[in-house]
Amino acid sequence: MSARHPWVLSQAALLVASLVGCDPCVESIYAHTDSDLAALAGCETIEGDLTIGGGGELTNLDSLSNLTTVTGDLDIINTTLSNLDGLANVSSVRGSLFLRDNDALSNISGLSSLNPVGGDVHIYYNVVLTSIDGFSSLTQVGGDLMVHDNPVLCQSSVDAFAAGATIGGWVNTYRNDTGC
Repeated sequence: MSARHPWVLSQAALLVASLVGCDPCVESIYAHTDSDLAALAGCETIEGDLTIGGGGELTNLDSLSNLTTVTGDLDIINTTLSNLDGLANVSSVRGSLFLRDNDALSNISGLSSLNPVGGDVHIYYNVVLTSIDGFSSLTQVGGDLMVHDNPVLCQSSVDAFAAGATIGGWVNTYRNDTGC
């Protein structure tokens, strides 16, 4: 299966994978429920993209507590997660990082070990995100930094992050909270 067509995990898929000796950590993965994430509990590295969300029922990312590396993109989209605490051991995303359309995401402190991101960092449409202080270790972004349309995210914290990091591409930030 190519990296362009994420593998949707399910209990049946995991059973088949275990019977034929496949490792659920070596494909691009689309996880939209807690049981999808539970199947990744032993993974330290995802060989490909990891997409979390898409309107599924997720309560936390605790099943990913062993994860340290994503060799492709990490995309957290359209979730009801309030934090990313289960990602506390992720230290490298070799592709891009996308945090978008997460209506309950108020902090990203779970990404405090992350450095570097090899591609772009995109953070947008997270309506209750107040800070990106969770990027305390992130000093290297290989591509663009795009942070926009986060109505309560303090623009001065975005500016401080951008000033303290090496950004390999464009920096584009707008429609964040400028009155803080």
